[in-house]
Amino acid sequence: IHLTTNWLSGLDLTTYIEGDKVVFDDRGSGTVLLSNTVSPSSVNISNSAVNYVIQGTGQITPLAGLTKIGSGTATLNVPGIYSVSTVVSNGTLSLGANQTFANLAGNGTVSTASGAPTVTVNNTANTTFSGSLQGALGLTTSGSGTLDLTGASTFAGHLFENSGTVIIDSGAVGV
Repeated sequence: IHLTTNWLSGLDLTTYIEGDKVVFDDRGSGTVLLSNTVSPSSVNISNSAVNYVIQGTGQITPLAGLTKIGSGTATLNVPGIYSVSTVVSNGTLSLGANQTFANLAGNGTVSTASGAPTVTVNNTANTTFSGSLQGALGLTTSGSGTLDLTGASTFAGHLFENSGTVIIDSGAVGV
């Protein structure tokens, strides 16, 4: 990771250094291979024209959160633990591995790329997710906050409430 200049800092090629802010946008190739656990300061996926697939044997554990904006799709085929906040606003975040999101919010789609991954939402604040949860994914909640699911979701996996509160608007979830 620290040896190859395959990252951009503005317009300049550079190497990735732990703690960097990572942005995946329409200037990239769409393929990210991780062979290590990486801990950027944050992960921002802002794609409309380029769909991303993040895969490999590594893991993503940023110090801050995950933000997915733009109409494109980003597929996470590596496990991730996102603290502080997770915003999925527009487009699709497709999962092929278990993810832990903090304070899930937004209006995008979280779907299954493969298998039956579990999304663990650790809410320390009260948040609303007006997007859609789809596919074979399971949802586990923890934390002291409230997760309000207001969008029409059709996920087919489990729903476990370990702590905190989950509000499912009338008819919003077809589990």
